[in-house]
Amino acid sequence: MNAANTANPVRRVGVAALSGPCDPDRLEAGLQAMRHHGLEPVLARNVAAGCDASGLFAGGDDERLDGFHELLADAGLDAVVFARGGHGVLRLLPRLDWGLIGRRVRSGLRLCGYSDLTPLLLEVTHRFGVPTLHGPMVAVDLARGLTSQESESWLRNLAGEHAAEHVVERREPPPPGPPETVEGRLLGGCLSLLAATLGTAFAPRLGGGLVFLEDVDEPVYRRDRMLTHLRLSGTLNGARAVIFGHFEPAVEGGDASWNEVLRQVSDQTSTAIATGLAAGHGVPNLTLPLGAASRLTEDGRLVVGVRRDGR
Repeated sequence: MNAANTANPVRRVGVAALSGPCDPDRLEAGLQAMRHHGLEPVLARNVAAGCDASGLFAGGDDERLDGFHELLADAGLDAVVFARGGHGVLRLLPRLDWGLIGRRVRSGLRLCGYSDLTPLLLEVTHRFGVPTLHGPMVAVDLARGLTSQESESWLRNLAGEHAAEHVVERREPPPPGPPETVEGRLLGGCLSLLAATLGTAFAPRLGGGLVFLEDVDEPVYRRDRMLTHLRLSGTLNGARAVIFGHFEPAVEGGDASWNEVLRQVSDQTSTAIATGLAAGHGVPNLTLPLGAASRLTEDGRLVVGVRRDGR
């Protein structure tokens, strides 16, 4: 799919790096993929500059902030897609120019990323009431090559077309009774990043939402610990559902222990549970508009972008 085929064509897209450094070959492959989709990438000045002295980040804190803020100041950009995740966004959250971010996203600029970007995306949605995009990143997903399903989902969401339907698997319902349709804003992201922000000014506010969770390279005991942390902190209080996306790699020895954790989450929170959402660290990584009104049906459909009239 080409960006020109959307109802609101996207042309110039900023590429920001607030987290880890980019492999040059993967970055170039991702940029070529953007051009193939009809997009003109505009790079923040730190994206291709290599590592900072620690080797952990795509430049020092000041460099990463300046690069991102300069992209936001470019009124000709339709979206900003992050190059990759890793580590580093938490260090920058208190220093971001939230006034500038608010002006740009309220004027229609879309922000897209996942993993380390989770706290930033949720904070933008919370502060300004606009959707942010949990979706493919340049030097990760675009570099490996998007599937046709992924590219269509990504480009339509970049163009502000959020309506979509995903098939998931409803687990045993909270007692008593059969599964029911539940509605709320779609919120969430990478489980380990959500847990990392608890106790800070950037802790997630998930009440009333359909909470999406995903992660990578986390054994079951760590997943359980982070889910328990969310539950004991009250973060899941009032959540209408918890929907699990990719958790890769697969659990050694089978999924029995993970399935038991999911059962306990349902019992302990009296919240609807669903699994199998094709989003996050895995393939396909479909784009999800965080903050969009959504519905989880009793027969296992996640309908995203529900209108006020319920359709």
